[in-house]
Amino acid sequence: MNNLRFTSIFDLSEIEYIRYLGICSSFRRKVIKSYKYIEDRYRAICGEKLIREVIEEVDKIPKEEIIISIDKYGKPFVSESNIYFNVSHSGEFAVIIFDSTPVGIDIEIMKDLDFETILKEFATECEIQQFYKSSSPKKFFYQLWTLKESYFKCKGTGITNLKETEFFISDSAIISNKLGYTFETNIFFDNYMVSYCKKS
Repeated sequence: MNNLRFTSIFDLSEIEYIRYLGICSSFRRKVIKSYKYIEDRYRAICGEKLIREVIEEVDKIPKEEIIISIDKYGKPFVSESNIYFNVSHSGEFAVIIFDSTPVGIDIEIMKDLDFETILKEFATECEIQQFYKSSSPKKFFYQLWTLKESYFKCKGTGITNLKETEFFISDSAIISNKLGYTFETNIFFDNYMVSYCKKS
């Protein structure tokens, strides 16, 4: 998928932060200002910036005139746009994917966690077996987590039961029990896992 853009919170100037905060909806502005940590505020504005840049480029709507709405599941959309998009952020990066059909994306910084305990909460028995057989369990864990997140974000109905989606992941293919969707996963910037889902 080529319709993918990244930005870093460290590339966002204070002037840009103030500008994009100013053109947010009043509700969104209030939410962003409520974040305790400045990094969270900058990540949110980076996502806002990516949406407005993409919509301006594709639909020729000036950034300041774009109205970003939020559906009942918390997913942003622009009713005047001809494209589907989805945003995610983690660590220093925000990322957007956009296409002519529904898409979902998830990015996660690959930290060391208690993978075995967490895995039991969202993975099927088949996926847990793959984890133990994997030559890189940490990589597999983040592939699996972000793939499941990307599917539910593409579907657009909120996360229900993560175990309802099952994946078989190899170096050459990603196979899912969800027909009508294509998936891709990659490592970016050495320690970020990014997965995307597109409705076929």
